[in-house]
Order: sequence, then C-alpha cells, then structure tokens
Amino acid sequence: MKAEKYLLKYMKDHGISTSTVMDETGIFLGEHRDSINGLMADDFLRLCLYLGITPEEVSDQISFDQD
Repeated sequence: MKAEKYLLKYMKDHGISTSTVMDETGIFLGEHRDSINGLMADDFLRLCLYLGITPEEVSDQISFDQD
C-alpha cells in the first residue's frame, strides 16, 4: 500500500472527508474525493500532523512496490 492509500484509508476509517481536510489545512489532495494525487513531502508532514499520526506510522503500513 502506498502512503496516499494509507492516508485515505485512515481518513475514511475515522470519518474525515478529503474536502474537510482541504478546507481546514489548505492542502490540495486532488480533484477526486477518493484519491490523493502528488502529495508533496511538506504537505505529507502537515497532513500527518493534522491527522494526529506520525510519518513512521505511515511508513510502517506501506510497501514500496508498485501497488
């Protein structure tokens, strides 16, 4: 699982919509509600902070293959 997929799953599991995240953080997550496209490193870190998770938690849950 890629970081973006993990973050989307985390938000879905916790009832947090991408539109709410975009409104409250100013981080652009993409055109579609169910995707995150091209997340920059600083936005990734800000998103982790907003969600209350660590980058290490995300790293532990992702794989580096092309899934």
